[in-house]
Amino acid sequence: MGEKLTDLGLTAANMTTGIAVTDDYVVLNERANNKAVYVNAKTGEVAGTIDISEVCKVV
Repeated sequence: MGEKLTDLGLTAANMTTGIAVTDDYVVLNERANNKAVYVNAKTGEVAGTIDISEVCKVV
């Protein structure tokens, strides 16, 4: 995987602060953006997005 963050749809400079890794995917998100991008860990291709606005809500 040698993709640039802009190629994955993450465009805000210095704002990609969240990352998670599973067996098959790498999940990235930008601060102040409710859309996390998940990428195939083997190919580097964007596999989809997840709305994390409700998942990360602090009570």
